[in-house]
This record gives sequence, structure tokens and C-alpha cells, in this order.
Amino acid sequence: MWHWLDKQLKCLVCLILFFFSLPTTAQEIHFSQNQAVPLYANPALTGVFNGLFRLSAVWRYQWFNLVPYHTAGVGLDFNLNRVGIGAWFYRDVMGDVNMGFTNMQLSLSYLHIPPRNQKNALIAGISFAYTYIGLDVASVVLPEQWDPIAKTFNRPPLEVIDDQRGFFRMHVGVAYTTEITEDFKLLFGGSINNAYSGNASLLNQEVYKFPIRYGFHAYGEIKTWKGDWTFLPSAWLWYQPPHVQLVAGTFLRKTRIRDYHYGVRRLPVFLDFGLFYRTSTELVPVVRVIIGDLQLGFSFDFPLSAISRTTRYLGGPEITLILIRGNKPGPGKLPCPET
Repeated sequence: MWHWLDKQLKCLVCLILFFFSLPTTAQEIHFSQNQAVPLYANPALTGVFNGLFRLSAVWRYQWFNLVPYHTAGVGLDFNLNRVGIGAWFYRDVMGDVNMGFTNMQLSLSYLHIPPRNQKNALIAGISFAYTYIGLDVASVVLPEQWDPIAKTFNRPPLEVIDDQRGFFRMHVGVAYTTEITEDFKLLFGGSINNAYSGNASLLNQEVYKFPIRYGFHAYGEIKTWKGDWTFLPSAWLWYQPPHVQLVAGTFLRKTRIRDYHYGVRRLPVFLDFGLFYRTSTELVPVVRVIIGDLQLGFSFDFPLSAISRTTRYLGGPEITLILIRGNKPGPGKLPCPET
């Protein structure tokens, strides 16, 4: 009985979080390893890598001892010389009532490299997304629905709530990348998410549109100590009124710790250690292993905010995967840093 009541209280918390936060202060999902979700972060990053295609995937699980969030996403984009094209899909589910966001997005970018200076590139991008919001109304049970005579719970329909809503959104962005020296590369840019948004409200007779989210980012590649070590710093600033979030930190990479023999191929192996800080909320250590074209990352969020004691100082893990194939060496190589 107590287990059942605990489950219903979690459902009630989900409803409170959803319906009281969505109309005025909604935030979109966030990731700790922003470098691994370029299509989500900025449409101008579509196709900005040295290769033919890039497959990226992410899985995130947070607040597992409170109201758990599950997020999974996968993206695929192509570098077609000066044009980048890609697709990004993610699914975010919260709590026992399965409040979820499903997003399907197509991205397009155009890259301009000045003929006289091929160590610089300017990129502009745009993406169109269809977002579906769903809620399992049948699983919502409130305490006042208890019938003490029948000793059961009545489940009257929640007539003020739609159990699903689909709408379109549009995002735009720009980026600039440059190779200052052979040992120092830099990329920075900005994006406007939800430049257009359809009605996202699940409440009948109400219109709500996702607020615009402004994003600014920069990351670099700095080789030091005769090229044996590489710093990969990055910073991401998100502003979605009234919320502001900064994620900043760096990876430290030891250049080519060994080779992995796969048949006749010799694949270089790299190991990255990173530490990132999310403004006033979380400390995020990250470990990445790179074997040839494959990159695997693991991070864990440690909350530092007022909710830390409630969550027992456990935020949640995040696992990422990036696979880049068809490397383009030589003159056709983009002047962009490793991420």
C-alpha cells in the first residue's frame, strides 16, 4: 500500500512540475557533453567535421532517486564539401506518468571558405523540427479519487488535459572556425532555438509557444609540450528567459597512447579526461576513449544546488557515442578543432 502511495505521489509531483513550469518558465532538455550533440546545440554545426558522415548518439538518466528523466537521442549528418545535411531525433520521458517529448529534426548548413585564406570558415545553418508532447493520462491518479466505501480509486477523465500535442519549430544558427596556428584552432558561434514555435500546450483552450532560447558556444584545440598533450576547452551559454546556464570546462588528451590492431588496420587510441561545471548546479567529470574513428564518452553529474540533499548528491550518468567515417586529409580539411 505504501509503495503504491509513493508511486502516486511521484505522479502528482510530475503533474505539478509539468503544468506549473511549462506555461511560464519551460526549459528544454540539456546535456552535459554538448560536443557530442552538435545538431541539437546549433544547426550551423551540421556537417562541420573532417569526414564524410558522422553518427552520434546519447543516453542520459538523471534524478533517478526523485522524479527520473530518461533521454535518448541519435543523429546523422553528412559533410558534402560546402553543404551539410543531417537529421536528429531524441525522446525525453519524465516520471511514472510518461510525460514525454519526441523531437524529429532536419538540419541544413552552408559553409563558406574564403579562396585566399582557407584557414577560416563561416557557416550558417537552419533546422526544422516536429515535436510531439505526450502524457499518459490513464496513469494519473490523485489522492482525492480514493473511494473509501469501495476501497478503490475512481479514475474520472481529466477533461482539461489533452494527452498529446504535435507542433513545428524552427532553429537558426551561425558559426565561425579558424586555424590560428598549427597548434591552436578555435570555433565559436551562436544559435536561436524556437525562432518559430507552434502551440505546445496540453491544456484545452490555451495557447503556449516554446520561448526562444539563445545559445552561444566556443571550443578550441590547443596542443602543448611538443604536441604530446592537447587541451580541448569548451564553453556553452544558454539563455531561455528567465533561465541562464553556463557549461564550461576542458578535456586533457594524451596524444596517441597506443595503437589497436584491427585486422590489417592500426587504429590510434586516445584517452581524454575532462571536468566541466554547470552554473550553480552541477560538477561533471567526463572520460572519453577514442579508437580510430570511434569515440565513446561517459560522464556523471554531481549536483551542487539546494536540491543536492534530496537527490543524495547524485544527478545521473550520460553516455555518448560518435563515429566519423571517410576522413578528408590534405587541402580539403576543415580548419575546425577536435571536439
